[in-house]
Amino acid sequence: KNDTNANACCELFHAFATDDASDKTTKSSILTNHKIPSMYKRSITIPLSASNNSICRFSFHELCGSSSNYAASDYRALASSYQIVMVENLPRFNTSVTGKENNPDEARRFITLMDELYEQKCCLVCTSNRP
Repeated sequence: KNDTNANACCELFHAFATDDASDKTTKSSILTNHKIPSMYKRSITIPLSASNNSICRFSFHELCGSSSNYAASDYRALASSYQIVMVENLPRFNTSVTGKENNPDEARRFITLMDELYEQKCCLVCTSNRP
């Protein structure tokens, strides 16, 4: 199932990244490790994106994982720069019987990301290998 999700994401990404709907004579190219500016002299490294700024692609770990130091202002910059943000391999967010989340910081970052994408009317595409 994980291979199916990865293949579907790859196909979707390339379909949006290589087709510039506004100008059919121009093809967009794919950029790797592209940086966009954020606030306070910060920047966000985009692992995979289209040069036409239509779509960008991250793993959950890169964007919201425990080693991520992104804040709401970074997610806002991301949302205002792209039309579609793809996030792959979302973990399962669950709570234990005691009510404690397994990864509360990651869950909070993901909620902040969704809020900022919603405010900027940016589309979010997610995959998970968990139901």
